[in-house]
Amino acid sequence: MFAAKIVLVNHEKRLNVDVTCSNLSVKFNMLYISVYQLIRQHVTGSTEWGLRLTRERQQKDVNLNF
Repeated sequence: MFAAKIVLVNHEKRLNVDVTCSNLSVKFNMLYISVYQLIRQHVTGSTEWGLRLTRERQQKDVNLNF
């Protein structure tokens, strides 16, 4: 029987898994939180937390040589 307390879904940003995870949470009576959406909401809403995240953001170099 499926009885997980926490399920973490790590995926590439280009993959839209929000609808699938939402449907699974309804089916199995679980809580689904999209951390990406939560962070984006705080940053675009200029909340105290969003401003702090923006201020402390660090750029990463992109390595295109695989």
